[in-house]
Amino acid sequence: MCPYSPRSDLASSTSTRACGTRSTRSAFVPLARLLPSVDVVVSAGGTGTLLAALALGKPQVIRPFIADQPWNARRAADRGIAVEIEDLASAGDAVRQVISDPSYARTAKAVAEELAGLDDANRVVKALLDRL
Repeated sequence: MCPYSPRSDLASSTSTRACGTRSTRSAFVPLARLLPSVDVVVSAGGTGTLLAALALGKPQVIRPFIADQPWNARRAADRGIAVEIEDLASAGDAVRQVISDPSYARTAKAVAEELAGLDDANRVVKALLDRL
C-alpha cells in the first residue's frame, strides 16, 4: 500500500498516494490541470472525461459502470483509442498494453486533430441563424 503524501503540483490541499515512480493516486484534481501531464487516462468513460482526454490526444483505459459509459467505452475501443476492461484488477495490464502499443497514442492524437477541426458552437449557431 502506498503512503499518502502531498503533491502541490497537482492540486492544493489534496491528499495523494505515490504508487511507484510513474503513477499517483489522488483526490479531486481538475482535468485541465491533470491531463496534460499524463500518458494514459484511466476512467469510467463518462463523456466529459472521454472528450477532455481526447481533446489532448490521450489514449485511455475505461472501466464503464452506468449510463453512457458502456457505449463510450465500446466506441473508444472500436476506434482504437482505448482498452475497455471489466475488472479493475486488470487496469494495470491494460495501461501497460496502451503504453507499449503506440497505435493507441497515434490514434488518440489523430482524433484530437479531428476534434480540433470541428466548428465551434458560435460558428454553428451563426450558420443556423443565417439559414433562417
